[in-house]
Amino acid sequence: MKSAANRLDKTTVNRMCFTFLLMLAVIGTVHFLSVPNPEMILLTVMVIITSLFGTECGIVSVAELLLYILFFYSADHSFLHYNSAADIVKVIVTALCSFACLLFFGKLRENWDDSRRRIVNKNRNLQEYSQSLKKESRIDELTGLYNRVALRDNYASYINRKLIVTFLDLDDFKKINDTFGHKVGDLALQEVSRTLKALFKNTDCYRYGGDEFLLIRLDDNWTAYEMEVLHIRQHLLGAKLANPSPTIHLSGGYIIGTPRNGGDLRSMFHEADEMLYESKRKGKNCFTGNAVLHQLKRNGA
Repeated sequence: MKSAANRLDKTTVNRMCFTFLLMLAVIGTVHFLSVPNPEMILLTVMVIITSLFGTECGIVSVAELLLYILFFYSADHSFLHYNSAADIVKVIVTALCSFACLLFFGKLRENWDDSRRRIVNKNRNLQEYSQSLKKESRIDELTGLYNRVALRDNYASYINRKLIVTFLDLDDFKKINDTFGHKVGDLALQEVSRTLKALFKNTDCYRYGGDEFLLIRLDDNWTAYEMEVLHIRQHLLGAKLANPSPTIHLSGGYIIGTPRNGGDLRSMFHEADEMLYESKRKGKNCFTGNAVLHQLKRNGA
């Protein structure tokens, strides 16, 4: 059993003080009522206190119980002298029962506390694990970007905000996989993802599927957006993924607007996707937009 000294805290001290006063009140009551065998009542109260508050409070109640029993059964309440062997036996039996109950119910209380702590810790661990799983379920494993689960979760946050919505993908991604292997293809996706997160500010970046990415800029700062697009294209042109390394080109389509509801936002996605296909029709390696009638030239020109 753990040492009481190692487990004392403010709550325990308060409980011990309460126990002292409670036992004092019970002892005063049985003495005032002249109960003929007070040890039975006091033992019952001691067991209840130990079960509810633990061993430390049980020790306080036992100490008070034994002091009163010594006082009650001794001759002239001297604590030391007794009129009969029967009184001595009552004191001894009460003491043995008190210590036995203290050990037994104190251990039960300790085991209950330990079980409760384990349950609380397991619940906390489960909650943390659940949060971790929820976070992982929102993140694409390969790229580290948000996935479509996260997009659904974030959907409402885009309503009634000025946005620049962009769909982009890697030009000739299948050719990269076929020529350089799927490992290099994965490296290309990871390089694009790292660059998107590094260069696009105030923007939520998603891997929408395969080699397609969705960017949602949380303002309509066209000048900043244009510079970020130019920077990422220039960066990726010089990226070396392997030896030999493929050249990474991006095609994109964007739409600028303020969705008033979910339908407006879905329409923006659809229009940005259409602009992406327009970039493909123009020969790839370019960005085409709507609402702001501006087209970024190929190769950052």
